[in-house]
Amino acid sequence: MDIKFSVIIPLYNASNTIGDTVQSVLNQTYKNIDLIIVNDGSTDGSFDIVSKIESNNPILRCFTQSNQGVSVARNNGITHAIGDFVIFLDSDDSLPSNALQSFYDIISSYRDVELDVISSAVDSDLIDTRKISQKLYLRKDIFDYASKLEKGDALGYLHGKCFRRELLVRDSIKFNEDISMSEDFFFNLDFLKSTRSAVFKNVVTYLYNSHDNSLMSKKYYDGLLQRIHLIKGFILSKDFKLVDSKSQKKFNTFLFMRMFLLLYDMKKSKKYNDIFITQRRGCLVFFLKNIRFLSIKTALSYKLKDSIKVLTIFL
Repeated sequence: MDIKFSVIIPLYNASNTIGDTVQSVLNQTYKNIDLIIVNDGSTDGSFDIVSKIESNNPILRCFTQSNQGVSVARNNGITHAIGDFVIFLDSDDSLPSNALQSFYDIISSYRDVELDVISSAVDSDLIDTRKISQKLYLRKDIFDYASKLEKGDALGYLHGKCFRRELLVRDSIKFNEDISMSEDFFFNLDFLKSTRSAVFKNVVTYLYNSHDNSLMSKKYYDGLLQRIHLIKGFILSKDFKLVDSKSQKKFNTFLFMRMFLLLYDMKKSKKYNDIFITQRRGCLVFFLKNIRFLSIKTALSYKLKDSIKVLTIFL
């Protein structure tokens, strides 16, 4: 089985790290690689660095665009990709040298099933995959797959995941270019619409660098509002249907919980309290109108600390 992996790196002003990031791909023990870098209008010499590397490495192809954001850059990368599977890598992170070999071994071990997405462990304190069952998840199990990733905080990240390109192209799965936060989360949800089979293996395939984010900046707060709006849309979506109503209700319950946990994050800032109160009222009305779409049993199975967070929203 000969498998080509397209590794897509969006690049914007990362001159201090991009060299090491690219080198981590070039140093892979598995060599059938299509490496794509999409320069998002860098002004710090980043593109000059990768252009020099490109001249000596035929597996690397560089493209450039005006500054339009990471989602546009990733979508452009998908357009140019030629691999069987696509992996997304940030310009300040890296891959362990055996990452692609690990993905290859996992895919090859399931010869009777065409895997659509492979999830794996990430070297990061943000993501805890220790309790995720290492097994094959078929279409009827997609809720269990998604909810286990979410409980390990892995559903909101692209890190450590490998996506079948055929599905990306066939179903026009792209990053939402109109949002500035949680692009990864909603991309993963969109991919789940098409996923027929998924697998998780607890092997590290991604090395994550910590990023410094201002928790309650206006941009962060606007991102929370965007996510709440998009989650409501997903719950009402008619084109995301699982194999039975029970599984559908489980997944909707997971989305409702995510919505309320976003509200909890909003509550932390007194600066935007008026907006929080309006959103709380709107989410409660939305919840009551659509309560028939959720599973009470699933809601009661969530971690106690998350349930307490939801309760504090209304105190």
